[in-house]
Amino acid sequence: MEDVRAHLAGQSKDALVELLMSQAATDARLRDRLLLETVGGRSGDVDLATFRAAIDRAVEPDDYEDYRPALAYANDIEQVIDRIQALLDDGHAEAVVELAEHAIEAVEQALGWIDDSDGYLGGVLERLGDLHHTACAQARPDPEELAERLFRRELGSDWETFFGAAATYADVLGPKGLAAYRRLAEAEWARVAPLRPGDAGGRSYEGKRFRVTEMMTTLAALVGDVDELIAVMSRDLSHAYDYVRIAEVCLQDGRHDQALGWAERGAAAFPQRTDPRLRQLLAEEYHRRGRHDEAMALAGRCSPTVRPWRAIGA
Repeated sequence: MEDVRAHLAGQSKDALVELLMSQAATDARLRDRLLLETVGGRSGDVDLATFRAAIDRAVEPDDYEDYRPALAYANDIEQVIDRIQALLDDGHAEAVVELAEHAIEAVEQALGWIDDSDGYLGGVLERLGDLHHTACAQARPDPEELAERLFRRELGSDWETFFGAAATYADVLGPKGLAAYRRLAEAEWARVAPLRPGDAGGRSYEGKRFRVTEMMTTLAALVGDVDELIAVMSRDLSHAYDYVRIAEVCLQDGRHDQALGWAERGAAAFPQRTDPRLRQLLAEEYHRRGRHDEAMALAGRCSPTVRPWRAIGA
């Protein structure tokens, strides 16, 4: 290739232009790269239509792609992202916000046709998510409008590109945007029916229910409101382990009496088909209070990992 470099260095500018133009006529990757470099290098407004078209061509799979060509496919998309990144470096943050959202939507749709066993497309989405956040931090879009877009994308996507958006974008949303996001999340949360013991049936992990639950959990964590977090978690008590999770939150906040109360409620709700971690937590709380007989009675029915003697000797 050094000989090739020397050969090209000896050619005229016109000859090199003709060589590139001839190759671009049959090489879609090169053609898109040249187009994006051309429109991206212009002063003034960004030609969004050209960038969107390049994104769509790079993302649109010819057919179902197995894992073998997935790296090359991801690299084609990465080349377009490189040009979008260059736009951000040149101060076009608003355009990058729009283009990143377009690219994220396109890649998420294409994932149904790609064997991404090696995670190449996952890496592409992660990069696009980071690029979107950085662009938002520079462009400072209207916080309420951004909150609505983030909420809709997080709730409606089967992927995790905007998972935990309230926390990730808190620095951009600010109080006004977070309040708008919370209003949307709470309205959706009001439609989520409580799940009681015996209501399991896999419903805890239904797509929309799971996502809005995580939204509410994130919002509670952002303000450090343990009571709100417990209220969110208690909307789903379909498994014995749900009581364990709530009790652990109480313990982390130093609420031992409240933790014991949740553990005892869990034991009463699941007297037979229970979770050994529930009995373990209950036994440890009994030991902490000196109620060793009750703890030992539970320990006999716990998993072998429970060591009640540790608490007795403490």
